[in-house]
Amino acid sequence: MKGYIVASVIVGASIVFSSLLVSGNISFKNEHVISLSDGYVKLGNIYKENKLLDVTLKIGDNDTQEIISNGNPSQFKDDLIKKLTSIADDVNKMNGKSEDKLLAENLSIKSDATIEFVSSVRYMSENIPVFNLILERKTVKIEKGTNLLSSMESAGNEFIKSQKNNYEKALYLSK
Repeated sequence: MKGYIVASVIVGASIVFSSLLVSGNISFKNEHVISLSDGYVKLGNIYKENKLLDVTLKIGDNDTQEIISNGNPSQFKDDLIKKLTSIADDVNKMNGKSEDKLLAENLSIKSDATIEFVSSVRYMSENIPVFNLILERKTVKIEKGTNLLSSMESAGNEFIKSQKNNYEKALYLSK
């Protein structure tokens, strides 16, 4: 009789446990839950993740120039030079200069400006196909007459270096 009671307890416990598993109340998989200021995001399985960097130049109240959008932090310098070269070429075309051309290395601003750096991680996952997690924003002031390339490069390199720990904490696949 005692054997039947033990067997029935084992069978009953296994039925309860399996029903909890099937209903989703107990899960053994990693859900990759991210805590935000206003709640949580459950990503589920993560298929791909990218470190991103956005750089915006704001001159005055109305003139905003996107320098880098969704760029890779490791390619910051190349992307910056490419964009500033494009701006210099546009200015040269606008002014009709064929000689004495403006170069990316010579660009400067005529009034005070700010540069905004934004670090983020983009996840492609099971529950949310594309989710961008903003890690940090930083604004740097640039004074009138400052060389754009050197000031943006030094401020950007400093920002990227300061974000190394934030990127490492936010990445799941490269751990």
